[in-house]
Amino acid sequence: MIEGRPATPKGLRRLAFAAVLVALISSCGIDIVSVLDTPPVYISPLVFKGPADPDAQYYGVDVFYRIYAVEADATADREMLLAKQALANALPGDAIKNYLLSDSYLKYRRLNVNANTPSLKKTFLQTYSAQFNYDQVSNELFLLLYDGELQINVSDFIPLPKILKRSNNSNFSNEPQAGDADYHANAGDANPTTYYVQFFAASYGLDTSLNDLYSDAVSLGIQAIDY
Repeated sequence: MIEGRPATPKGLRRLAFAAVLVALISSCGIDIVSVLDTPPVYISPLVFKGPADPDAQYYGVDVFYRIYAVEADATADREMLLAKQALANALPGDAIKNYLLSDSYLKYRRLNVNANTPSLKKTFLQTYSAQFNYDQVSNELFLLLYDGELQINVSDFIPLPKILKRSNNSNFSNEPQAGDADYHANAGDANPTTYYVQFFAASYGLDTSLNDLYSDAVSLGIQAIDY
């Protein structure tokens, strides 16, 4: 129905039918599935913003990572995830829950920016872009920046840049060890002092039952780290 035009009898019948259909579905106990359709916006490697047109249930952006001994393994996992998201019957967020975060598949971990989810609240990403800054000279390796700046006016309620932590709360300056939950080892690693950190970002929200909702994941890129 075009805005401003009176509803026709046919249009009214369609609206009435839709209302009856929703009522029937609800009465039959069929769940109405909530999804987040709008993912974060990729700008450049390790730089992103919140979704351009966020869904009503959107609370912020969660960031996920995994450390790899071999870059080819990271690339293969990325291709697998993107293929799962591209399936015709895939709902937004399904591949994150069923593959990216699953200990039976890709075993990614949530980036430890703060104690609560999401990694970055929506307030932080409405005005500024987020950037993970890698500094090989620094002992901390990754810093969270906004718009490439190390400090933002406190009146904007933006936290000062934070040192990014691994899921076990250690710094990325700590060399991964075999058995670490966030580390993908490879016995054929020809360069054992170089590691590859792969990042994904997804919009995060809650449905009416307070269950986690995710958009599709966006690849933020791979950063090589030398120890």
